[in-house]
Amino acid sequence: MKKILFIILTCIACDVFAQSAQEVLSACTNAFRDNKYLSMEVAVYNYANSTSSGELLGRAIMRKSDNNYYSKFLNDEMISNKNCTVILNHESKTMRCFVGQNQKHNQVAATPDSVLLPGDSLVYNGIENNERHVTIYHKNSYYLRTEMYFSVATSLPSRIIYYHAPANEEFTTDAYKTELLYEKISFEKTDEDIFSEKKYVERKNGKWIAAPEFKNYVLTVSETPEQ
Repeated sequence: MKKILFIILTCIACDVFAQSAQEVLSACTNAFRDNKYLSMEVAVYNYANSTSSGELLGRAIMRKSDNNYYSKFLNDEMISNKNCTVILNHESKTMRCFVGQNQKHNQVAATPDSVLLPGDSLVYNGIENNERHVTIYHKNSYYLRTEMYFSVATSLPSRIIYYHAPANEEFTTDAYKTELLYEKISFEKTDEDIFSEKKYVERKNGKWIAAPEFKNYVLTVSETPEQ
């Protein structure tokens, strides 16, 4: 599921339909960026084949306040603030701390356009049930196509469906499709404590160390001046 959440945007729109679709995706990116406060949950369902019922894989949560960011999905958790970015994997008990790199990491909240790759094509399918519908046809990806639906009112996604490419030497898959349902979207201010790194790491004698709750985690620190 990290592939869904963290693929980097590198797409170029190429025709009038793509341009319209790109505008929808850009509006979504702007909504993520421009709303001072933003909270949501994302229910993730896997479908083994075209006729199976969806199996709930897990629920992701995301919180944003200005340039502060928090997310958690299954064993992966991340906070980003003006001091640092901390990324945890609770399964491997590893923790990475990027000090002074907030500008690199505070936009890790993957917006839907982050699955676009060179060679992909976009189609805008219009508005239905107060949702704008965009399809991405992938050329070289884990996915054959992606169906995206965005709220007309907020420009934020309401649901996204990834249709997986057949398994081959390069790609493996255990699902026919994966569906993301965006729920509990709020623009209200959230508790700022959730964005603090102090629960995870602390600075002691000039060095960053794991906080007591995570003393058994392997911590890697990258300390770079803020740019």
